Amino acid sequence: RHPGTPRFPWTGKGRRRPHPPHKANAYPPGSIHHGSADDGNRAQAGRRVDARPQTVGPMDLVWLKRDLRLRDHAPLARAAASGPCLCLYVYEPELLADATTHASHIQFINDSLAGLATELHERGGALITRVGNLPEVFDQLHAERPIARLWSHEETGLGITYERDKRVKRWARAKGVKWIELPNHGVVRPLAERDGWAGRWRARMGEPITPAPERLIGVHEIASAGILSPAALEVAG
Repeated sequence: RHPGTPRFPWTGKGRRRPHPPHKANAYPPGSIHHGSADDGNRAQAGRRVDARPQTVGPMDLVWLKRDLRLRDHAPLARAAASGPCLCLYVYEPELLADATTHASHIQFINDSLAGLATELHERGGALITRVGNLPEVFDQLHAERPIARLWSHEETGLGITYERDKRVKRWARAKGVKWIELPNHGVVRPLAERDGWAGRWRARMGEPITPAPERLIGVHEIASAGILSPAALEVAG
């Protein structure tokens, strides 16, 4: 792998392409947008909130990680079918500070976020970003608007992401939030032995691709940190 090549397969299963970059003025009002170097200090200021009619009651939260796409996204499709939902991407300082993170990775994320935000907005959905570690960001959002269900793909990543997921699991259990993780690849977990793995893999790979949701009931009244540049996040390139 070339050192400048993003290591994250966020377009999924080896057959997706990242969304093309969008210009800053193409981002829908009230959604995420390109940030400047001081945006990180204003992340919690509530400065960009959508003017659409507000929803009430608990929401479903879609935690985006290595899956910044609309099609072939089972957690997003199921959350969209459940009622009011919000998509969230978190710039996590502990991951940003890891030696494996490069500015090119952040740019890849940002290009994908820009395209996904536009597609969601066209369908009535909402996408925000926040800066912070987990589960602290979830706790803050839960205080702003109760989270009924947390949706995400299973992740096979680094040791720090594994430890983070264990913290999130404890938080969800303590708060009474149902965390629903769905498979995203051929890794079958938990798996005590490899007997039967090939059959499970073939069955999973043969499943039809989940279509993009046609409409969503987005939660638009929650503020976003915006799309933050590598410089704003202090990630070297």
